[in-house]
Amino acid sequence: MQHTGNPAQQVALKPKISKQDQTKGNSSDLIGPPLSSLSASDEAVDRHPPAPPVAISPGSTDLSLQSGTSQPLAADSQLIPPQDSLQIPPTESNNQAATRQRGEAKRLKELEQQRLVAVQQAAQQAQAAQQEQARVEAKRQQEELRKQQEQLALAEAKRLKELEQQRLVAVQQAAQQAQAAQQEQARVEAKRQQEEQRKQQEQLALAEAKRLKELEQQRLVAVQQAAQQAQAAQQEQARVEAKRQQEEQRKQQEQLAFAEAKRLKELEQQRLIAVQQAAQQAQAAQQEQARVEAKRQQEEQRKQQEQQRLAKAKYLEQLEQHRQIAIRLSEQLASKSQAVHDQANKLVLPKLEPEQPALKLQEALRHVPSNQQAPITNSSTEEKQGVRIASSALNGLVNPASLGASLINNAQLDFVDRDGQGQEAVLANQFLLRGDYSESIRKYDIALAAKTTDSSLYLNRGRARIGNGDSNGAIKDYDTALSLNPKDSSIYLARGQARDLLGDKQGALEDLNRAIELNKNFVAALKRRGALWAELGDKEKAIKDYTLAIALNPSNPESLYARATLREETASQAEAISDYTKIIEVFPAHAAAYFRRGRLKDELGDTKGAIGDYDNSLQISPSQANVLNNRGLAKSNLGYSSGALDDFNKAISLKPDYSIAFNNRGALFFKTGKLQAAISDYTKAIEINPSYASAYSNRGIALEAVNNLASACRDWRKAASLGDQDSLAWATSQCSR
Repeated sequence: MQHTGNPAQQVALKPKISKQDQTKGNSSDLIGPPLSSLSASDEAVDRHPPAPPVAISPGSTDLSLQSGTSQPLAADSQLIPPQDSLQIPPTESNNQAATRQRGEAKRLKELEQQRLVAVQQAAQQAQAAQQEQARVEAKRQQEELRKQQEQLALAEAKRLKELEQQRLVAVQQAAQQAQAAQQEQARVEAKRQQEEQRKQQEQLALAEAKRLKELEQQRLVAVQQAAQQAQAAQQEQARVEAKRQQEEQRKQQEQLAFAEAKRLKELEQQRLIAVQQAAQQAQAAQQEQARVEAKRQQEEQRKQQEQQRLAKAKYLEQLEQHRQIAIRLSEQLASKSQAVHDQANKLVLPKLEPEQPALKLQEALRHVPSNQQAPITNSSTEEKQGVRIASSALNGLVNPASLGASLINNAQLDFVDRDGQGQEAVLANQFLLRGDYSESIRKYDIALAAKTTDSSLYLNRGRARIGNGDSNGAIKDYDTALSLNPKDSSIYLARGQARDLLGDKQGALEDLNRAIELNKNFVAALKRRGALWAELGDKEKAIKDYTLAIALNPSNPESLYARATLREETASQAEAISDYTKIIEVFPAHAAAYFRRGRLKDELGDTKGAIGDYDNSLQISPSQANVLNNRGLAKSNLGYSSGALDDFNKAISLKPDYSIAFNNRGALFFKTGKLQAAISDYTKAIEINPSYASAYSNRGIALEAVNNLASACRDWRKAASLGDQDSLAWATSQCSR
C-alpha cells in the first residue's frame, strides 16, 4: 500500500542489516626509573692486589690508613723505603689494617654511589609527580572553565529569553542592569579565580621548597655521618658536592625561572581570553539591545502605518460622502439652466457603469494577492488595500467601483485633488482590478500623456501588460519607472517577476536582491525570492528567505506553508510539522495543512495522530479523494478494515480514475482474504495506469496465492521492467522452477 505521492507499499519483507560498533581499549605502560650499578672504577677496587708491607717510622703521622684512601702507596714513596733496605717482615696486624682500610674505603664509596642514585631517583620521581600534578591541575582548570562557560551560556540564553518577553523601555532598563550586574560578576569571578590560582601556585611552590629543604637536611645528616668515618675523604667529597650543589641550584633556579615565565605567559593568555570573552559578551549584549531597539522601531512604524491607514480610510470615507453630496446637489440643480448644470457636473466624480451588478467575493479575490486574509507588510499600496477589501467583504458581495477607488494611492489622490487630471488613472486602476487589461493600458497611456514623470503610472501599466501577456513591454515600463524612481523596491519586485516569466532566472534574482537591499522588511520580495530559490533547487536558501518573511509576518499561512513543504522535501519532518501546526493555529480552516501534517505523522509512526489530522481536513473539505485514501491506509495499518474500506470506496467514488486508491483497496482485500476482489482492483489500477509497477507486483502476489504462478511471474517481470527491485528478486527466485 502507498501514500499519495509516494511509491506503493509492497507486501514483502526486506532484510535488515544491523551494524555493530567495535571499541578498542587503550593501555598504558608505567616505566620505572632504571637501577644503578657499580662503575668500572668500583670493580677495579676489588681487583687491587694486597698492599705491600708498610714500614712505620717512629713519630711519623702521614699514613695511608689515616687518609682513608684505598690506593696503595707507591714503591718509591719517601715514607716507605724498599723492602730490601728495611728487611722488616710483614706482620699480621699491618695486613689486616690495610685490608680493613681498603674495605672501609670501598664500602664508603658504594654508600656514596647508592646515595647519589637514590637522590637522582628521588629527583626524577619528584619531577614526574610535579608534571602529573601540573597536568591534573590544568585539566581541572579546563574542566572548570568549560563548566563556567556552559553556565554562562545557559545564563545568557535565559537572560535573552527574559529580555524578549519584556517590553520597550522596561526591557531596555532591565537589560542594562542585567548587563552591568553580569559584567561585574564576571569581573569579580575572574579576579577570584586568578587569586585562587595564584594562591595555589604559591602553596605548591612553598611545599616544593619545604620538601627540598627536608631532602637537603637528610643529605647533610648523611654527609655528616660519613664525614665522621672518613674526614679527609669527606673534605674532598664536600668540595665536589658543593660544586655539584651549586650546579644543581643553578639549574633549579633556571628551571624555576622558566616555570615562572611559563606561568606568567599562561596567566597572560588567560587574561587575554577573559578580556576577549568579556568583549564578545558586551558585543552580544549590544547586538541584543540593537535588536530590541529595531523591534521597537518596527512596532512604532507599524503603529504609524496603521494610523495612516485609518486616516486614509477616513479620508476615503469623507471623499465618498462628498461625492454623495455632489450627486444630490446635481439632482437638485438638474432643473436649472444648462450653464449651472454644467458647473455642478464638475463636482461629480466619474462612475463606472452605474447599473453594473455587484461582484462576487471569489471573483474579486482573483484580482488581489492570495494572502488568505493575512496582514501584509511592506507590499505595494494596491496589494494592501485590495486584500483589506477582500477580507472585509464578509457578506460575499463587493462593489467593483469601491474596489477600484480604494486602489488609489496617496500620490494619485493628491494628483486628483490638485489639478483634476487623475481621472484616467482612477479608471485605469479600476480596469486593472477587474481584469480588463487592454482598457487599463489604454487609460494608463492617456494618464501618462498628461504626466510623464509619475513612476507609479509606469509601474501599474507594466502590471497591466503582464496581465495582457506582454512581459517584454512590462519590463520596458519597469525600466522607465526605475529611471524615475531608482529607490522604489516594489518596482524591482515587479520587474523581477516579469523576468522570471521570461525565463531569466538570474535577472529575476538580481532584481529581487536589489528590492530586499532597499527594503530589508519587504515580505513580498522575500517570499518571491524564496520561491525562485526553490525553483532553482536551492531549498536551504529558499527556507532561509521564507523564515525571514515569517519573522516579519508570523501569521502569514502562505509563507509558513511554503517553508513547511520545503522542510518536508529536505527530510526535516519535525520542523515541517511545527510549521503546519502554526498554520492551523493562525488559519484553523486550512485543510491542506491538516492533510500534510497527518501524512508526516503517519510516516513518523503516529498513525492515530495522522487519522485525527485527516479527520479535521475532511471536516473542512469532505471531497478530498487523496485524504480519504491516506486515512484508509492509516486505518488499515491499525486493523480498522471496515473503516479503511469505507474510505477507499469514497475516494474511488469521488475520483473514479484514482489508480492508487484501487491498488490500496486491493491490498486491503488481499489482507482480509478476498483474493479475487484484490486481483480485480489491481487489474483496474493497471487499466487506469499501465505503468503502475506496484499494481503489477501486488497482483503477482495475489495470483501466486491462488496458485496461478505463471501469471504471477508475468506480472513480476513486468513490474521488474518498470523498476521494481522486489519483483525482480521474486521473479528470479520463484519463476526459475
